[in-house]
Amino acid sequence: MPELSAIHFLIGIAVLLGVAYAAYRQYEKKKKSDITIPLPERLRTDLKFGYYGTLGNQIKETFDHINVLWEAPMTGSDPIRSIRDAGIDTILDVQACVFKHNSRWDSSFRENAEELLTIFFDQLRSEGILHLIKVIVPIDEPNATTKEADLRQAVEVIRKVIPNYHELDGVKLASIYYGGKPYFATELFDIIGFDKYNRRSGIFSPGAMYDELKSLLKPGQQTIIMPGGSYGQDPTPFVNFAHANPEVWGVIPFMWATTEDDGSPVPGIRDLPVRDAYVRAGESLVSI
Repeated sequence: MPELSAIHFLIGIAVLLGVAYAAYRQYEKKKKSDITIPLPERLRTDLKFGYYGTLGNQIKETFDHINVLWEAPMTGSDPIRSIRDAGIDTILDVQACVFKHNSRWDSSFRENAEELLTIFFDQLRSEGILHLIKVIVPIDEPNATTKEADLRQAVEVIRKVIPNYHELDGVKLASIYYGGKPYFATELFDIIGFDKYNRRSGIFSPGAMYDELKSLLKPGQQTIIMPGGSYGQDPTPFVNFAHANPEVWGVIPFMWATTEDDGSPVPGIRDLPVRDAYVRAGESLVSI
């Protein structure tokens, strides 16, 4: 009967849609889960390990298992003191010099960026710590916080000022993008990376987010990988992946110290059960 055929057809469609939806949910779940990445037999000896941002007593608490400092503009941070106290290779975020913040997700290029950057570098030179700056970051998550034209202007000014300081010979430029939004101007940087903590180490699945970023690399470009320790991520797959992939410059977990974001607490690794795992991860890299 025609009516039954139509009903059977609709039921069949519903079943297919249900199967497709279940498969999609499973796929999404897999993307957000940790995957097994074995440690290769041959370990690298050139990897960097350090935490995004520096707050409070962090240097004293982490100095035995880091080999790079990331100095980012955070409430309560003191970049000159941190760089001087650590005395190690440093990644320096200079967004306060080259961007003005109109709102949290809207930053634009500062017209006096060259002047402010020069003042800041002169201050670091006078403190005798400018030579410790090995990587410069214009702004965090530029594809979520600013426009491509502004980022390009900022990088142009940074590259214009760098040659005025012999201490910065060989310095690299880096950018950490927001994962899930289109990347732009990646060719301007020596090192690129992204953060997408809810995907965990699933970002390394074949064809997933890391492969998408890697496909943008030009000859000589490297990557930074960022496990979300504040979100309870296991650092082991990230460390193992870094050992197995020569383009990885370093592992930079987010983040050691507990802080606030718009008044809400953001737990740091130091106050979470994953603390010991990150300490061991860092020790395994800096002791090689």
